[in-house]
Amino acid sequence: MRRFASHLTPPPTFLKGGRKEISMNELLRQALGIVPKVSRISAEVLVSHIDRDDEVRAAWLALVSGRPAFFLGSPGVDKTGTVQAIASRIAGAVFYDELMPTVVSVEQLLVESTSIEEVPLPNGGKAIQTRDRLGKAANAHLVFADEIWKSEPRVLNILLDLARGGEVRHEGRVVKTPLLAFLAASNELPDPEGNLGALWSRMTIRLVTQPLNRAGKFHRTSSTSSWTSTRNWLTNRPRTSHGCGRTTADSAGYSTFCRHTPCWKVGLGSKKPIWR
Repeated sequence: MRRFASHLTPPPTFLKGGRKEISMNELLRQALGIVPKVSRISAEVLVSHIDRDDEVRAAWLALVSGRPAFFLGSPGVDKTGTVQAIASRIAGAVFYDELMPTVVSVEQLLVESTSIEEVPLPNGGKAIQTRDRLGKAANAHLVFADEIWKSEPRVLNILLDLARGGEVRHEGRVVKTPLLAFLAASNELPDPEGNLGALWSRMTIRLVTQPLNRAGKFHRTSSTSSWTSTRNWLTNRPRTSHGCGRTTADSAGYSTFCRHTPCWKVGLGSKKPIWR
């Protein structure tokens, strides 16, 4: 909570025992202070991410508590987009998301760039060594691992490190990351008794993401067709909430348009107004 609150408001500190610390009262005051901001961000996200209230709450819970969150749902139900929309509204937050089956090595997950350096040897010679500059997931405040159970074994070990507390092992050393929330998603569940059991047990926040319901589809359909209705193109809304009548409505709008336009003939160069 302390690390997350610092991204929304600078935490006041006081000296205690020679160290800068935050009292419980100050921490509580910070928590209450960010409530309006969290509510405002949630409302903004839900405008374009219809019927994703539970996903928004789960993402905030992961951010505040530091516990990993897992979203179970079929592809294309707006899991990644909802979390990304929240991250984009947190000042200074770095969001990293990746389809895990496409990550074939630890370097692809953590290394931003690699440089080649010359190192002097005791005998006067020189040796060539490479140095990695960490970035990507190692530099992110929010990590979203999509299709996590299909990750390579070495990549899974790094994801387990992130889920445990934000530290990763690289080149024989432990590197502290600025991670605030680790989130993952898949369209299937792992075998809890198999090799994925350790990572699955870390996912203490678990949510099933459902496709849009009837009300959500109607809201989405109404939103996407509103611009045409204001321009006299679609005269009526589609008949059904699922948009099954959209083709008919489009055809009716086009017929109305044709009735108000003149008959064009090639080569006449007519400059008549297109709308009577």
